[in-house]
Amino acid sequence: MLEKVLNSEEYKKERTTFNIISLIITSDTLEYYTDGENYLICRSNPNTPIWVWNKDGISEDIVNEILIKLDSMLDDEKVIQITSKEIIFKKLMEKYKDIVVDNYFMQKGNYLQMRVYECNNLIKPKNIIGYKERPTYNDLDLLTYFQKCDVEDTIREEYAKQVTEEQLINAAKRHIDIPNFYVWKVDNRIVATAGYIDNRVSMVFTNRIDRGNGYAGMLCYELCEELIREGKTPMLYADADYIASNRAYQKIGFEKVGTLYNVKIGKAKIKKMDR
Repeated sequence: MLEKVLNSEEYKKERTTFNIISLIITSDTLEYYTDGENYLICRSNPNTPIWVWNKDGISEDIVNEILIKLDSMLDDEKVIQITSKEIIFKKLMEKYKDIVVDNYFMQKGNYLQMRVYECNNLIKPKNIIGYKERPTYNDLDLLTYFQKCDVEDTIREEYAKQVTEEQLINAAKRHIDIPNFYVWKVDNRIVATAGYIDNRVSMVFTNRIDRGNGYAGMLCYELCEELIREGKTPMLYADADYIASNRAYQKIGFEKVGTLYNVKIGKAKIKKMDR
């Protein structure tokens, strides 16, 4: 039934939007639920986020079936992140309103809205100095600092304080070990990072003192060139709330093709934290 959903015309139309599912289904510990037609719920293992795809226009009965399956995947001791379309997201917010962990971006009424971009017409930035290079473990301290800044920039202060130095170092090491992870250098100084897995551009970051100069955009452009030469169409996910990064992607030719929503749920009634 899994293959039936993945090969359906409805799913194929949204394959870019649900790019992560193509990685999840390769896991040896894959957990999934599907009726073979209307929806697919999956995760790599019980410690990873849940992704939910559903066909548009599904009935209330199918929505409720999805919610029942999701409820069975929640754990009393863990916070679970769920990524889905708006219809399932809204139902989750209604059903679990008392145990949603950190109603981030509360003023918008959602936890996190994620824009999905695809690049079919690459545009080269003009007059950007610097060059692309693979990092080494000699750069570990700086890349660990970048990880720290990225955490502070993208999650609530309360959560950022809980991230340990060891976690930051390990994240920086993982990036260095990814074959397609690169840094952008100006005068032999690292100013930005980005990489890709399959055709998905990610790990994009610009040093705080170097923002506004187009460095990350230029690095992403060169990575997209590589992907296009490999016959792949570049795509990426972007937090809708970060206007500057969205504009940077749009400037090099990325166009929005979808929208997803993230919510984190703690079944153990973890205190809800509002902005």
